[in-house]
Amino acid sequence: MSNKFLDIRPSNLPPNGIVSYKGGNPVITFDISEDDAAVLIGGSVRISGALQITTDGATTPTSGDTLTMDSRLGVFSCIDQLVLSSYQTKQTIEHIRHYNRFMSTYLPVVSSNQDLIGHVGQAALTLPSRAGVQDGVVRDGNTNANEFSFFPVCGLLAGSGNLPLDQGLTLSIHLAPDAAVLWNTSKDATANPNCQYSLSDLKLTCEIHRPKGKELQALQSTKTRGFEYSSVSSYYSTINSTNAILNYSLGLSRVQGVFCNFIKSEYLNNLAYNSMMTLMPIKQAGGIANVNQVIFTRGGERYPMDFNVDTNYKLDPKVSVVDPQVSRNFLNSVVPFVGNNRTSISPTNTNRDWTITDDDLPEGGLVWGVGQSYTTTGDDGADFSRANWGLQMDVELTDNSPNSVFVYVHAKNTLLFGQGGLQVIS
Repeated sequence: MSNKFLDIRPSNLPPNGIVSYKGGNPVITFDISEDDAAVLIGGSVRISGALQITTDGATTPTSGDTLTMDSRLGVFSCIDQLVLSSYQTKQTIEHIRHYNRFMSTYLPVVSSNQDLIGHVGQAALTLPSRAGVQDGVVRDGNTNANEFSFFPVCGLLAGSGNLPLDQGLTLSIHLAPDAAVLWNTSKDATANPNCQYSLSDLKLTCEIHRPKGKELQALQSTKTRGFEYSSVSSYYSTINSTNAILNYSLGLSRVQGVFCNFIKSEYLNNLAYNSMMTLMPIKQAGGIANVNQVIFTRGGERYPMDFNVDTNYKLDPKVSVVDPQVSRNFLNSVVPFVGNNRTSISPTNTNRDWTITDDDLPEGGLVWGVGQSYTTTGDDGADFSRANWGLQMDVELTDNSPNSVFVYVHAKNTLLFGQGGLQVIS
């Protein structure tokens, strides 16, 4: 078996090679052409380039500026959507909306603080420190290029095997608005109104295998081939009452887990706040709107737990720590709790020691959410193809304070390649 390394430039670059949301280039597209005698090593894919942040499109922030970005996400905060599709037929294989907020939960759950400061920081410009990312990334562009080279986390590229390139592959990145990526530590929404970020020197690198001899014959002789992977689907909703109910028809038969993160709706796309915060629900006047009860349902019935999860806040409103069962179920819904030995979740960044924002919390700020794993029901997870998924929460939102909820579902899919094209079986 021989290997080949590809270095691919975006197919839709503007003449100056610089892309930005404000500059009218919100989509970056990389095309890997079809090759029925090759397979893509998904874990080898990297997106590389350089990040530049300015206050007005030309001026780099200095020590006197309040402009900054999320410290734990780095360049991931710039990605609003990640889309993988067939290069030949344009069929969508995986589409993750609100990708940056997905990573705001996923990244700290599976990475230690040492990872985020060390090799992940080098690769994706993460640095779990408010002052650190402001000095080391936002203001550093005037002397050093903020170069990055990250793996685009998704189910397809992290699948159980190499991806056949019969139909080729197109990877598209939809950029997030500037006000969703950048914010002012002064809490002044009118400061730096023309701020923007831009990406340059973009390229996709990857490795492919080319089977030879009998292995190639076996590969080409199979009329229909399958590739199993875990896709990530996303949903958005708002809650604004004491009885918060979410209900979705997922249409998925092998759901592995579902998790949600929250933020006050007025914080989104607002230069006065960090749009990537993963907070507990917040009241209009400030302060935590305690979640007293959590219930996950399937078809309107409690599932997989046939009881209500009453939190420690319900028993003692003055409690100062988060509910351990809610937190454990949340972590377990992202990755299996027993196998997760690299995480930055700790009492330092998962607590109730804040009121309006998490700006004063160390280690990148709060990491909180609710979730449920379904792998305990079997290796293939739970079947939601004919029954709706639901979440009910008793939450103290009593003063007209809309809070946004971002829901992420990861489920097993099978991608079939045949003479008639490809088919996704979920």
